[in-house]
Amino acid sequence: MKERKQPLNGTIPQALMMFNGELVKKATSSEKGSFLSNIAADGKLKPADKIRYLFTAAIARAPNSNEISVANKLYDARKDGTAALQDIFWAVLNSNEFIINH
Repeated sequence: MKERKQPLNGTIPQALMMFNGELVKKATSSEKGSFLSNIAADGKLKPADKIRYLFTAAIARAPNSNEISVANKLYDARKDGTAALQDIFWAVLNSNEFIINH
């Protein structure tokens, strides 16, 4: 019988800090000159390339095809590329992979 892996969960204060803390707010800021602002403003990059930058910055790997697909759908649905990138980066920063590995 295979061992069933249980999800790892932090404490409530840790979760709240990741959802609303200053570090995540700063990381997802779209102020001029910020990481996200620079990526969003780069007209040479396609949305998928911008998404790859976010994944690489957060979890040191490229997104898989499913992650690109979901993120592209969000990007297209938002109509505001910067806001979409904020949402995507926020989600990656709050993923178990980021929290557990970083």
